[in-house]
Amino acid sequence: MEIRSWIKRRIEGENVALGVPAERQNLNGLIFEEAIAFHIAWRERWLTALREHRGNEFDVAQVSSDAVCKVGNWIYNEGAALSRHPEYEHFRLLHAKFHTCAGKIVDLHQKGRFLDAFAAVSDELMPLSEEVGLSLGALLEATQR
Repeated sequence: MEIRSWIKRRIEGENVALGVPAERQNLNGLIFEEAIAFHIAWRERWLTALREHRGNEFDVAQVSSDAVCKVGNWIYNEGAALSRHPEYEHFRLLHAKFHTCAGKIVDLHQKGRFLDAFAAVSDELMPLSEEVGLSLGALLEATQR
């Protein structure tokens, strides 16, 4: 399956396999398919908490940090070895933007602005989520050229 269509299907919630061996998905220690699954699981875990009005369980600064999650840790450590690829910087910036947006949503939720928070999920976070996945796919493809 083509990476782009696989990412779109996964971000939309379909549990489909990429069908590419893990060794061909290795981004200097980060397995592409696992990274996408982790990103989706993280996003869904905290969205569920927001839906259940448990937004106060989250620290806005931590959610906003692009270096705290598993993928962010990789970006600033093992992944930095791929910084010679322009796709790396694009991915890094989108990942940071995703976390900034997530932090803003948590902040809105904690302030009782629930409709604004959920509007931002639909209008900003979900499109960013897809962009992050697509940019990681572009980085994977760039490393294989």
